[in-house]
Amino acid sequence: MGYTNGAMLIKREITNRFTKLYYEGKLETEIDKIPLIISPKMAKKPVRCCIYKEREVVNNRLISLLGIPITPTMDELMRPSDYIEIAKQREETPTCRLNIIDAACSSCSKEQHVVTNHCRGCVAQPCMLNCPKNAISFIDGKAEINADTCVNCGICRNVCPFHAIINTPVPCEQACPVDAISKDKYGIARLDEDKCIHCGKCITACPYGAVTQKSHLYDVMKSIDNGKKVIAMLAPAVIGQYNVDLEKIISGVKELGFFDVVEVAVGAEMTAAEEAHEWKERMEEGAKFMTTSCCPAYVELAEKHITDLKPFVSTTPSPMVLTDRWVKTTHPDAITVFVGPCVAKRSEAINKSDVKYVLNFEELGAMLISKGIELSEQSTEVDIAGAGPVGRGFAQSGGVAAAIKTAIPEGVNEIIINGLDKPNMRALKSMGKGKCDGNFVEVMVCTDGCVAGPSCIADIRVAKRQLAKYLNRN
Repeated sequence: MGYTNGAMLIKREITNRFTKLYYEGKLETEIDKIPLIISPKMAKKPVRCCIYKEREVVNNRLISLLGIPITPTMDELMRPSDYIEIAKQREETPTCRLNIIDAACSSCSKEQHVVTNHCRGCVAQPCMLNCPKNAISFIDGKAEINADTCVNCGICRNVCPFHAIINTPVPCEQACPVDAISKDKYGIARLDEDKCIHCGKCITACPYGAVTQKSHLYDVMKSIDNGKKVIAMLAPAVIGQYNVDLEKIISGVKELGFFDVVEVAVGAEMTAAEEAHEWKERMEEGAKFMTTSCCPAYVELAEKHITDLKPFVSTTPSPMVLTDRWVKTTHPDAITVFVGPCVAKRSEAINKSDVKYVLNFEELGAMLISKGIELSEQSTEVDIAGAGPVGRGFAQSGGVAAAIKTAIPEGVNEIIINGLDKPNMRALKSMGKGKCDGNFVEVMVCTDGCVAGPSCIADIRVAKRQLAKYLNRN
């Protein structure tokens, strides 16, 4: 995330307080006080309508941190403390789902174009003359838009010489590349799981913090406390997140009580080797092209929305899956926990692998802060098992293609799909029909790659510099 916003800061404060109470052994008795601490009565005027609504939003976030789904039919008399026993007794992994907090959703007005007071009522009147639906008229020398006939094409906004016409979007709907979010009859956002690809764009887009993840945080901490053999698998993007060397990050994570800490970059190198072999075989068999399979949000896109692309998607397992298999060769009884910036990894872990839990960088950061572990003070004398620049480069856009070209120096004509915007969606749909100018297509749903995922905590510019510095060093 390349910027700071209030909704993000509140979410992190809640996660930090939740984790701190857990480590202090006070979660069961003190969790219900967190909303009162964050939204006290004598504080400044609340951002929302009242402190009681703000407290209800905090309650729902705490319940989501316990891995409980937030639904419209939840018992409103139950508090977060009532759900702890459910989470404590749970053995199965909480299923992947994005939670929408009804109390946080502001019921945004539908997308529309609005004429501001910068309209000068000019003689040219390009907005009116170019509107394809005759939705604009001039009244008392100012342009007005008829919302009933306007189709939000944006032509008026583009031709206005004074930039007097603006578009007021619904942020979550605009951010979603597959139209998986829409409003119910009450104006509250609803998520269609059959369409959702778990890219997480709605999480960062919503300015009210109404979309959150059903967390595995409590389950991971509980498993460590119960003496289970819990192994953390750090995604390559972790290198850019904490502004310290990778060795210090690994050392700090070990202090949290994990049995071991490994790099998913090891699995990334396995993926690169296997995918290069698969690409070569496909080309020999006459295939037009092959796409990557390491981004689970893209794989879901091909499975749910651009099904013509499915035959072109590599069958090579993702780095997370191969790292899990590698770990299980020596520790078959281990509970593996993927740690990364990705929402879609929760879906992949549950549905397509033996990975038990997924943590994001925000949750890992909360664990470190709550334990008082200062990464800058950690030792650099740690064992890193064989990963190099090829695997670690998977964290950034172009990294997978570079790995394939390292394995196969000649013949690879790559196309990089960097982020899932409208032009790239059109390009992928065209590829699904067999129209592709290259023979290897790398697809990452997040612009700039995993280093800019929805659960990253570092400024993207800082993260990219930190990653580049480490890759050049190795």
